[in-house]
Amino acid sequence: TGAFMLVVRRLAVAAALSNLVFLGLLVYSVVQIARRAFDLRTAFLAASLVVMSPMVAQFEHEAFVDFALLGITSWCVWRLIATDGFQNRRASIAFGASVGFGLLLKQLVPLYLIGPVIAVLWFHRHRHGRIFFTNLAFSLLAMLVVALPWYAIHWQVILATGQFNQQV
Repeated sequence: TGAFMLVVRRLAVAAALSNLVFLGLLVYSVVQIARRAFDLRTAFLAASLVVMSPMVAQFEHEAFVDFALLGITSWCVWRLIATDGFQNRRASIAFGASVGFGLLLKQLVPLYLIGPVIAVLWFHRHRHGRIFFTNLAFSLLAMLVVALPWYAIHWQVILATGQFNQQV
C-alpha cells in the first residue's frame, strides 16, 4: 500500500490497488492449485467461487492486512504443492522464499501453512531421502534469507509487542 500511496496519494485508492495485487495473487494461485489437481475448467470454477465468496468480496473493499494474508497464503500453498514433496529444488526454494515474504506480511503465515505442509509430507511420506532433506534445507534457507533481515532489525519491537499483547 505504501508504494501505491507514493503514486496515487489517496489512501482509499492505494488500498484498493494493493488489494487488487493480492486478489490477482489469490486467483492465480487457486487456478494453479486446482489445475494441478484437476483440470483448467475446474480451476476457473474454483477461482470464480473464491472470488465470489463473502469474505473475499468484503475484504476486497477494505484496507485490511487479512486480504493480503489470504493471497500470500494461497500463493505459499501453490508453491508447496509444486515442490512435489520437496523433490523439486527450484520449487522448494520458491516455496521458502514465498513463506519468507508471507512472514514479512504477517507472522501468522506459518500457522496457516501447518495443515498443508503436514498433508504434503504425509502424501509423499515414502519419498523422504537425501534429496528431500536437502531441498527442505534450501527451502528453510530461502525463507530465512527473505525474512531474517527484517526480523533481525526489529526483534525488540516484536518482543515488546508480544509482551503487550499478553497483558491485554
